[in-house]
Amino acid sequence: MAILIIGTIAGLLNQSSLNTALPNIMGEFRLSASTVQWLTTAYALVTGIVVPITAYLIQRFKRKEEAPAEVSAEGIAVK
Repeated sequence: MAILIIGTIAGLLNQSSLNTALPNIMGEFRLSASTVQWLTTAYALVTGIVVPITAYLIQRFKRKEEAPAEVSAEGIAVK
């Protein structure tokens, strides 16, 4: 359960860091505000999907050695 909470907090922090970088992303890639809004929504959806999948995998395998790898995989998938 603690790993699920940590993963959720990490996702929220990633979302916050993305929001602060949006003006730079828009300028660098010459994107419109609506395009960036769609990208932000997709990012949030992926995070919302990956966190429960990680929780399911942790409960299914019940191996504490695999938990750090699953959280790392979530971080890679979200980025």
